[in-house]
Amino acid sequence: MTSENPTNKKPAEEQASRSPCAAGCGFYGNPATKNLCSVCFKKMYPNEVEKSNDNNKNKSNDNNNKNGNDNNNDSNKIKEVDTEKKEPEKPKKKIQKKKNRCWKCNKKVTLAGQFKCKCGYVYCARCRYPDAHNCEFDWKKQHQDKLAK
Repeated sequence: MTSENPTNKKPAEEQASRSPCAAGCGFYGNPATKNLCSVCFKKMYPNEVEKSNDNNKNKSNDNNNKNGNDNNNDSNKIKEVDTEKKEPEKPKKKIQKKKNRCWKCNKKVTLAGQFKCKCGYVYCARCRYPDAHNCEFDWKKQHQDKLAK
């Protein structure tokens, strides 16, 4: 009683046409992604992945525009223009996970030897001064605000 499941069978041609990933990761590659698997393609060609995602979004917007009202078209165009005008965001500030180590020199610091700076990081006795660790806190502005009061 051996029953063959047709979903498990693949044509011999399909199995023969599959080639391993060109990066050598062990997965199968795709000719559309330059014989790379999807993960390796994203790592090696991030710009092309973004372009293809943008093209897919534009195609879906075009399809929606054909089916939608003219008012929806105008609002979609306005939203697209607004997203393009946004300034690039500043990179997020890194979070110090190990509070018992100096942020600059990574020296282990005891509780009594920890110096917390206004920039939010913990430093050792040698790196505690703002000029020693290139502090990003705006000291000049703080002093000007104090004088303004």
